[in-house]
Amino acid sequence: MRAAVPFLFLVVPLIEIALFVVVGDLIGLWLTLAATLFSAVLGIVLIRSQGRAAMTHLRPGAAATAVPLASVLVGASVVAAGMLLLVPGFLTDLLGLSLLLPPVRRRLGRLIGARVRHAATAAGARGNPDFHDGRSTTIEGEAIVIDDPPAPENPPRPLPRSSDPLRPRDPP
Repeated sequence: MRAAVPFLFLVVPLIEIALFVVVGDLIGLWLTLAATLFSAVLGIVLIRSQGRAAMTHLRPGAAATAVPLASVLVGASVVAAGMLLLVPGFLTDLLGLSLLLPPVRRRLGRLIGARVRHAATAAGARGNPDFHDGRSTTIEGEAIVIDDPPAPENPPRPLPRSSDPLRPRDPP
């Protein structure tokens, strides 16, 4: 997975450039630029509208009610689609538009749901120290708290240094 990210950062721009050249040759420069500008504006509109909808769910009164995972996933898909549409290029526009299709969102929801359930199950078994192979490993016992001794009220003061090392000065 780590090798895929740098590969994508190299390959996706090259594909986008090639698609710009091909589409520009087919429909012309000005229509290519207009399509790119239109997709960016559409992306901004999607991000803003979904951001407003998310803010209404996050209001203090709405926090008392549970938000279904499906609506959260739809909102996240629309925001991701808007971000992909905002990036100039035809490949990212195609990916962004595909996230707006309900069948693609349902498939993505099933994939993410399966991953979340798997991670939650694994974390539950790993994260619970009292659960191991179906047996409890809790050890009961008692503890005694020992406080540190209190600090002395009048700590001893160091004697002042005199110029004669053999004769100490009288304390003040």
